[in-house]
Amino acid sequence: MITVDKLLLKITTHTTPTIEEYVSKRDAKVLRSLSSSVNSPIFITENQGRLLLKILYQYENQFLTVESDIAQILNQPTWSKNFRIVDVTKRVYIKTLKDRESAIFVEFSHGSTIRKTIQSLGKVIEGGVVTFSTKLISIDLTEKNIVSIVETLQPHKFEFDQKIQDFYEIIKKWTFNKECEKFIFGENLLDVVKNAFVTDVGIDATNNRSLIYDRRTRYHYLTEKTGKNDENLEDLIIYRTQQKLWIDSSRHSLTDLVKNLKILHRLPLLIVFDSYDVTVCNKNLQNLQISLEKNEISKGVGIYFRLPNDTNGKIFNSFIQDNHYNAPLNSDTNVAGVQAGKLPKFFLKDCNWAPKSVIVLGSNLRHSKTAVYSNRCDLIISYADKPSIFDNNTGWATSTWAL
Repeated sequence: MITVDKLLLKITTHTTPTIEEYVSKRDAKVLRSLSSSVNSPIFITENQGRLLLKILYQYENQFLTVESDIAQILNQPTWSKNFRIVDVTKRVYIKTLKDRESAIFVEFSHGSTIRKTIQSLGKVIEGGVVTFSTKLISIDLTEKNIVSIVETLQPHKFEFDQKIQDFYEIIKKWTFNKECEKFIFGENLLDVVKNAFVTDVGIDATNNRSLIYDRRTRYHYLTEKTGKNDENLEDLIIYRTQQKLWIDSSRHSLTDLVKNLKILHRLPLLIVFDSYDVTVCNKNLQNLQISLEKNEISKGVGIYFRLPNDTNGKIFNSFIQDNHYNAPLNSDTNVAGVQAGKLPKFFLKDCNWAPKSVIVLGSNLRHSKTAVYSNRCDLIISYADKPSIFDNNTGWATSTWAL
């Protein structure tokens, strides 16, 4: 008695009549596809075997002309080879590759349904998907991604490692309002955030409305929404909605700006000069000197660049010397001046100095060493008569709570 797969080959190679003459087009196509598989080294899967038997049972009478013993073959089916084992890998785990941050890895076997499901993840996750092979991808490790991946893949019986299960359970226990309470400035504020705030501006500042609002960008806590006065310079600073802020130099003097920064405990201050116009540099330096003098800032001032010793350059360099603006950069420095795009190396080497605010005079930082260095600060002010096209100041927050 022949095996079922040999019977299939006998049926599909029969020419008078061919299977297309007495079998539906769809079933004939399936039989020829299965015939190619059983004739290949990989053979067919168990599910394909069941499908084959189902079609052969359906057309048993029609196939009698090809094989008279078909009933006996189908009643006691045998196969010439073992069925092909199907890869059913469905794993999700956290892994850290060399020189990379930890990520969520999704490992899966081929299959149209699984493939579509994996592709659908791209619509709900944060960040991108890194493809390592047709069976392995990685996704950024974030709270949102953990929830999205678990809830998308769980119905498809994926296996999740214990870390992901633990993270998922913790995240799902979170209640938005309760978690927000931990970040609202007040009694429930996380100790680590409150301690950092106090270390920065002192214990008395916990009752200072201006300081509380000003530092929310730096320490990422929430504050209640409140009214603001767009004509008031302090309000422009403390109610800013992002790190970078444009201050109109035609409406607010540099003296008033430095005064407000001093009140808000925003010293030490980094001043960035326009590096292209010597005349403007001279004007800005003189304006800065007046502003510092009126705000009683005379010590710990260092301008850490010089201009070429031509007519205008000598005026600039002499002004620095005459006003003793050549203090070494250290923990006592109140004001440091540099050129846009040029940062002295000693700012990065063995120095515990860091600015609490940055004023860019008449230019923007764009992409430069000075810009990268300044980004450590939560307040970068572009002080000019009009905003730069490179600045991104998009108004005030409208939510009940403001960051």
